Amino acid sequence: MRPTTWGRVVVALLTAGTLTRSVRAEDLSNKIERMEQELNEMKRELQAQKVGEFIEYHKRKIASGKGPAYAFHNGVFGKFEEDRFS
Repeated sequence: MRPTTWGRVVVALLTAGTLTRSVRAEDLSNKIERMEQELNEMKRELQAQKVGEFIEYHKRKIASGKGPAYAFHNGVFGKFEEDRFS
């Protein structure tokens, strides 16, 4: 994780009141790792949901005789959280 991302996570945890300033670095690292795992799972679920919604839209569009639906994805799934891909 890049230092700027770590800083944002620490600020968010302090703001939310889930972290005190006296936390050990190891505890913070473990907490951030758990949060990343939870966020990654939520992102995978959201991506799967959106792809499923698009497939259903495509099927409805084909059934109505309007032709296929098109999708454009400019990037790599899982890279949305990196600044250089936003």
